[in-house]
Amino acid sequence: MAKGRVQPQAKVQDDKYNYRLNREINVPRIRLVGDNLEEISEVAKKTIEPGVYSTYQVLQWAEELKWTWLK
Repeated sequence: MAKGRVQPQAKVQDDKYNYRLNREINVPRIRLVGDNLEEISEVAKKTIEPGVYSTYQVLQWAEELKWTWLK
């Protein structure tokens, strides 16, 4: 009987481990895209289009947006 190679099974990774979120982001600028740009625009008090923004600024908007959802 011939011995066959056993193929290792691919590990299934959860998407939440593939991305940095909020304060885990450690780059100076990030690309902002998504379905909730209108909500972010309301918080920012100006029209926000998809594009590259300061990480610090986007995190501020995210924090303000979080508080509007908690109200």
